[in-house]
Amino acid sequence: MQARTAARSTLTVLAVVLLGLSAIDLAITELAIRRLGAVELNPLMEPLIGTPWAVVVKLGIPALVVVTVHRARSRLVAVALAGTVAFYGTVSVVNVTQVLVEVA
Repeated sequence: MQARTAARSTLTVLAVVLLGLSAIDLAITELAIRRLGAVELNPLMEPLIGTPWAVVVKLGIPALVVVTVHRARSRLVAVALAGTVAFYGTVSVVNVTQVLVEVA
């Protein structure tokens, strides 16, 4: 029972981190485009940047992932979420670094 609670807590933390990284990604993308003349490289997101739909997609999809993860009780789901958070975290660090280098 304790292992189950610990696993559930870990999933919750990972889910919150994923939502946070999504918000950071959106903010950095908007900042880089508006202030630094950057472009969105994702062809699916490019037409949405600067519109409310960008927020819906960037935060809505991770929110759906969070709901799905909390309903699933699979170790594979937990590993996939951890991998997603690690990947997205790396992308976010690279993006923030690029913006900081441009601003400096």
